[in-house]
Amino acid sequence: MYIPRALFLVFLEPTLSALAVASEFSSLGKACSVTSSRLDPSTKRFKSDCDAQTFCSGIVNGTCVPRQCRREEFPFGYSANQTTPALCPARSFCPDEGDACRPLVAVGQPCQFNRDEQCAPPNIPGLAVFELSTYPDIDTSGLGFLNTIVRDNCETAQFFCDTTTQLCERLRLVGQRCQYHRDCQSVRFSVFIFFWQC
Repeated sequence: MYIPRALFLVFLEPTLSALAVASEFSSLGKACSVTSSRLDPSTKRFKSDCDAQTFCSGIVNGTCVPRQCRREEFPFGYSANQTTPALCPARSFCPDEGDACRPLVAVGQPCQFNRDEQCAPPNIPGLAVFELSTYPDIDTSGLGFLNTIVRDNCETAQFFCDTTTQLCERLRLVGQRCQYHRDCQSVRFSVFIFFWQC
């Protein structure tokens, strides 16, 4: 049977909207445990027993309850007509769980993966704390390569962390040698060997 495309979309649209709204509330009131919270090994994204709109209220015998804060202007999992939790005020952050705003974390203290905004500015000039994460990937021709991400506590707009000296150093100028493209004022590089040319 032939169904005109426009007519099919008219019938499909309410169905998809209903499914999206139903799935958004699927974890509310569900039993959960904070001990199940983890990072997905392939995406490094936070996962828990609850969905994008809820967090687990207890360590063992918890319940998925509405999130109390958010980190993005337009958070995942909410439709346009839903009220979203508040953004956190200055000098605080919303953790991956979304349970409450917390004060910034001091230099040297643990924070959640890939969440630089959780860290307070460094109070020891020059000293850098860094983390290396390497991800396998495939380019458009099908060849595999490793993508190394360096996260640090240096002031990104002006400095980078030298992973050999563990010091914050000024960004490299065009033509200076650097280890990672992020070490350069201009991230364009011409030599892709162990060291890049800024």
